[in-house]
Amino acid sequence: MPIRVIFFDFGYVLASPPPGLDPRFLYLDWDGMAQIAADPLLAPLLRPGIGEAQLRAFFEREYYQRFTGPEASQLEVPRANELMRAILPRLFARPLNDGQYERLLFHLDTMKYMRFHPAAGRVVRALSNLNFKLGIISNMILPGVLLERLLRSEGLREFFGPVITSSETGYIKPHPRIFERALDAGNWRAEEALMVGDTYRQDIIGARSVGMRAVWLNSRGEPLAQAAQNPPDSIIHSLEELLTVDL
Repeated sequence: MPIRVIFFDFGYVLASPPPGLDPRFLYLDWDGMAQIAADPLLAPLLRPGIGEAQLRAFFEREYYQRFTGPEASQLEVPRANELMRAILPRLFARPLNDGQYERLLFHLDTMKYMRFHPAAGRVVRALSNLNFKLGIISNMILPGVLLERLLRSEGLREFFGPVITSSETGYIKPHPRIFERALDAGNWRAEEALMVGDTYRQDIIGARSVGMRAVWLNSRGEPLAQAAQNPPDSIIHSLEELLTVDL
């Protein structure tokens, strides 16, 4: 059955952080804690005794660990907006309005560190011109609207249909449900879908578990032996190579 839709992982596939960035900054902007504590619209709303150090400790314990610690080993996590709204009353003396909440997310947003690969726009436009539907399936712990905002700022949002994130679905790749949500978004059959990802366990095994085809973008030189028993349909080493794969 021909491929109708191609899903991409986001990090290290379409965009990457600068070399040397602390991996923890891929999840939360820890420097943003100081910005929240000094923000003229947010700082006055903080409960007494809450400053940068307390914000760091709180988000580490009550947010970051919920997505990356032992609780996340079952691949089911809270939805980002629900968790954020639930914990914020312990930091702020009164509920944040929509503008204040957006401001808080701005300080925590990690997308500011991501840089699109030079080939990303060319590949996305070329596949779109070939009438493939495109989507994104990505693990992240902040609300997915931040990823959509970045895509819009790069002029790429129009090329993508569903943008599916673990923070919105409550499932972390390789959980099958996050892939099923992506398929459901366009009423696609698994046999019609291709996943392009850089992490063998999360992207390739996850996609294969629901019957999708999979291309492993092994640009970081991960060991190939792990894929011996369940190989991907193709292995590529740069995003541009995807255009040479027989789809």
